Amino acid sequence: LGGGGITVNSGAGNATLGTSTASLLVEASASQTWTNNATTTLNSRRLGASNTATGPVTVTLNAASTGTISFSLAVTDSPDTTKKLALVIDSAGTGNVSMVTSTFTGGLFVKRGLLSSSGNMGGGSVLLGDTSGSNDARINLTGIATNNITVQAGGSGLAALTGSGSGDYQGTITMNRDLSIGSVSSTNQTIAYSGAISGAGNLTIGRVATGTSNPTVTVSGASNSYRGET
Repeated sequence: LGGGGITVNSGAGNATLGTSTASLLVEASASQTWTNNATTTLNSRRLGASNTATGPVTVTLNAASTGTISFSLAVTDSPDTTKKLALVIDSAGTGNVSMVTSTFTGGLFVKRGLLSSSGNMGGGSVLLGDTSGSNDARINLTGIATNNITVQAGGSGLAALTGSGSGDYQGTITMNRDLSIGSVSSTNQTIAYSGAISGAGNLTIGRVATGTSNPTVTVSGASNSYRGET
């Protein structure tokens, strides 16, 4: 795929890219944007940077309506490992971007919208929240992730790290502004934050949206040092 990216029009049905063979990539040879304007799912079975790219590749993902952009196999760097892939989540709608445990190393920026992940979100840094404006940014984790996460200062929207099932944030969390942690599920959930939490922001623990569940939240970092209120 070149720099033109992908656009799913409003009213379109489900679309799937790639095959079920894990060794075959949907290759991005240049930075691009994927936009889903529909209420359905745009699924890429596996995405990676192309060996032929002239440098690092950034793929921006925009779930612009209520539909989903999903990756059912790992997102990776190029097969020869010389070209890094980065992801930016910049969703204008209420749709979800979802991924499984992945190995790309160019970094992840959840600028606005929701990212759901079942494990490690690549091997690079993770940035949460825009540096201006009032857009919300949230990651929901259902497995174990060791990524170090930085909550960026400047924006006024909700920044949240939520989870369900066996969700465990094992990397460090640096709060440069306020952060909410817990669950948005309507059922009781157990979520762990076992990495050290630091920074100047305030930490809100519990249910991140209106509901009746009472999540069990474990904050067990051995050297938590954030300076804000809890």
